[in-house]
Amino acid sequence: MGLYRGLPVSHAVSVARALLELANDAVTEDVLPKPMAATISATASDIAFRLETFLTSRGTGLPPRLHQHLDGVLVDFDAIVQFADLVVDHDLTPRNIGHVAAALRYTLTRVLERLREVERELDGCATDDRTGLPSTITC
Repeated sequence: MGLYRGLPVSHAVSVARALLELANDAVTEDVLPKPMAATISATASDIAFRLETFLTSRGTGLPPRLHQHLDGVLVDFDAIVQFADLVVDHDLTPRNIGHVAAALRYTLTRVLERLREVERELDGCATDDRTGLPSTITC
């Protein structure tokens, strides 16, 4: 495991796993209570903020493909927030809640795949001893 793998990325992976479990439960039980949806929304928003801060502070040192993966993750987290807010802000039918839960599960699965790809690439990157950032030449 590389030093640079990044706390925000590792943290995002573990949080995305937990959110995926909530989404799986919602799909399996065919119910997504408003408090659970509010938790998903707030958590996804927080993780997106952390990743965006990470990109802003370290973005110029990241290889373009990592930047692209993280941009995609940010878009997906925004979609997760929007899906969860639908449940919180509106009185949806059970059938529609099932569709939202399935959309959450699908999107969280994509987020987790992308974040794991970012982790793999960061683990394979040589780091610059001076900055701690991945060397873009070897990534």
